[in-house]
Amino acid sequence: MASRPLRDELQLAASLLKEAGHREPAAAVETVLAPGGWMQLRDAGSASTLTINVPSGAKETLKAKAAEFEVSLSSVAEDGYRAFLAGEWLPPRKMAASGGGGKRSVLNLRVSDELRKQVQELIPQASAKAGYKMYESTIALFWLAEEFGVDLGLAAGALRLYMRKAFHEHMDAELARRGTSLLEELEAGVREAEAGSWAASKPSWSAYGPWSKATMSQVTVRFDEDLLGRLEDLAAQFSAELGSPMAPDQVAVAVLRHRLGEPV
Repeated sequence: MASRPLRDELQLAASLLKEAGHREPAAAVETVLAPGGWMQLRDAGSASTLTINVPSGAKETLKAKAAEFEVSLSSVAEDGYRAFLAGEWLPPRKMAASGGGGKRSVLNLRVSDELRKQVQELIPQASAKAGYKMYESTIALFWLAEEFGVDLGLAAGALRLYMRKAFHEHMDAELARRGTSLLEELEAGVREAEAGSWAASKPSWSAYGPWSKATMSQVTVRFDEDLLGRLEDLAAQFSAELGSPMAPDQVAVAVLRHRLGEPV
């Protein structure tokens, strides 16, 4: 009998550990399996599981974004801890939960014990200075939301598009060359997808080289209800076809990449 791939074996191990109640070891296996998770094996310090209660939709969107950019949610969360400790960033006072009340899920991250200790020690002082209570879990969640463009506080009808900076620059130049707008190209691409002449592939930016914050760019776009609803319908369709979650903002970026091409 042929042996199963190592990834399948590790995924099975994580599932069995969860069923047996060993959630921290299960989270450790899942962290290593995540895109870019292997990099955490190089760290000499210890790490422990940070459990965050999040709306199910937000959890799936964050996981999809991490897979798209081939990074680990845990490693990006640690970047947020460092920014908080350096005084470069604070979690917002209030951020609406994505998707309202709805179903909630547990998101497990593996975070350096040393970073966690430093953040926990700083939180009382930072909270007093800012005038509102902060929590370790919200520091991690809100940083992830900002970094991956999962804006939990945007007004209705708005999406934050998260893309590589090189594509953003190419997009602006190509729109100027064509004399069209971002919304016009989105509308045309959505019509093509609805007609079945184009379909999205699993989002990936691997051709643009390793991920880093400096290589990323965000664009906030406001849509009318009709176009936003059509993007949501396509997101559901592509998620089913691809077998992995795809959010409306990812569909919008995929449409733009299809319409405008990639930079040479």
